[in-house]
Amino acid sequence: MKTKLTHTVVALICLIGILPGFSLTASAQSHYSPVMVAKRSFLNQKGSIQQFLLHTVPKDGLYRVTAYITTPSCSFNGAEFNGSLSWTDDFDSFQYPFSGLGCTSAGGAFSGSSSFVVRAKAGTAISMDMQAEDSTVLYDLFVTVERIS
Repeated sequence: MKTKLTHTVVALICLIGILPGFSLTASAQSHYSPVMVAKRSFLNQKGSIQQFLLHTVPKDGLYRVTAYITTPSCSFNGAEFNGSLSWTDDFDSFQYPFSGLGCTSAGGAFSGSSSFVVRAKAGTAISMDMQAEDSTVLYDLFVTVERIS
C-alpha cells in the first residue's frame, strides 16, 4: 500500500510540474526556425512586373514564398493578377503559374495572397513575375522568402 501511495504522489508531482527539468509532454524540438531571407515591395504599380529575382539560394533547402497583393479599386469584377514563381530543385527547373488573385466586385478594394513551398538548389535563383490583366489598376505587391529547412 505504501509503495502504491508513493507512486501516486510522484506521478501527481510530475503532472503538476514540481520536479524541475521533468516534463511529461513529448514535443519535437526544432533546431531550425524559419528565417526571412528576402523581402520585396512594389508600391503603386500599374501593369505587369517583369520577372524579378527574389533570392539566390546559398544552400539546398526548403523555402516558403508568400505574395500579397492589394488594390484600392478594381476596374471590373473578375480583373485578375496572375503570376509565376520560378526555381530549380534537385531534378529540374520549374515555373509554377498561380492565378485567382482577382477582384470580386467592380470599383471595390481587393487583397489576396498565395504561399508556396519549394525545394531549391544552392547557387540557383528563386524569382517571380506578375501580370495585371488591366494595366490601369493601381496595386501594391509584397513578397517574402523564408528558409524553412
